[in-house]
Amino acid sequence: MIKTALPGLALLMPGLCLAQITGGSFTGVVTDATGAAVVEARVDARNLGTNSVTTTSTTEQGLYEFPLLPAGRYTITVEKGGFRRATTGELQLNSGTRPKIDLALQIGEISQSVEVVSEVPLVNATSQSLGTVVDSQKVRDLPLNGRTFTQLLVLQPGVSMSGGNANRGGVELNGHRVWATTG
Repeated sequence: MIKTALPGLALLMPGLCLAQITGGSFTGVVTDATGAAVVEARVDARNLGTNSVTTTSTTEQGLYEFPLLPAGRYTITVEKGGFRRATTGELQLNSGTRPKIDLALQIGEISQSVEVVSEVPLVNATSQSLGTVVDSQKVRDLPLNGRTFTQLLVLQPGVSMSGGNANRGGVELNGHRVWATTG
């Protein structure tokens, strides 16, 4: 009875079923030395932490995209017959980000390779969303009294401490009731 009631209960309370973004995306354009789009080039994204490779190919406009890759350190490699292989340096992909990494191929043999040294751009040119990554050092440097996570939460818009559950970490997120945010 309980096992069949839980999915129905989740449908009745959509506020409890919130998705979280756990990865990011790489996107970009592959061109040749003249600036023309390179069609059907093989593009690999290698996760340096797990050594897993995700592969895609470019469109007729030379566009490629790796949607929802796990956050981590990556290199991107592009190959196409008649062109030299191009590889980026190490790129850091953070959750919720979508850096645009454009690559230009040079004419040559695939056995020759070109290493493109670039970093993830500081300006997000692919969407209008604003965001930042707060690493552990930035959190340690914050002037917090007691170093509890709830002090960080209430710095965000739409977050407030709630009545009786505040001592146990109960907060209200954008008007959701306390029982919706406490385990």
